[in-house]
Amino acid sequence: MKRISVRRELQTSAERAFLTYYDRRFEQELHKAIRAKEVKTLSWEEDDEVAKGTLLVVVRRRIPEWATRIVGPITPDFTITDRIDKKKLVHEVMIASVAMPDRIHGKGRWSIEPGDRPGWVVRVFEGEVHVKLPMVARMLEDKLAKTLQSEFERINDLIAERIDRDNEALAQGRPLPPLDLFIQWGDEKYTSSRRVG
Repeated sequence: MKRISVRRELQTSAERAFLTYYDRRFEQELHKAIRAKEVKTLSWEEDDEVAKGTLLVVVRRRIPEWATRIVGPITPDFTITDRIDKKKLVHEVMIASVAMPDRIHGKGRWSIEPGDRPGWVVRVFEGEVHVKLPMVARMLEDKLAKTLQSEFERINDLIAERIDRDNEALAQGRPLPPLDLFIQWGDEKYTSSRRVG
């Protein structure tokens, strides 16, 4: 097992730091940043308090040659199973390799904590990666944890860029740009982009 920890301080409200991730435009930016070739919704359901579902992510990467020599030709595609607690502002996630879900998987949670300064919050990810393969477990676990750490830091960077643009708009006397959410929030009605299939 290899642990992953990512933290980013943001000058915004807890709700805005949490919800920016669920903006449709942000989601498109994120898919480009992680080099996703395709993201397919396998299941999705939600109510006022919880949203949950599973996504298939097909990526534009190849498994390193040294790894395929040991474990055979596998794809780097993965599934993500999400559980979003809207009241607590917590997003639990489980990630599993499509080729070997019992042998290559991880889990963790995104949350929002109070910042050290007034008007600031900290967006946090804490998780772990597990690889159960003979001869390569530790090496692959290290590599996968490093890759996920980098990608989760990139998520926080993209959110920070959005928050900076929000703050710039507010400083210029413009209204806060609205979010086009793909999850239901409060009394707001929406058309979910989470279509199964």
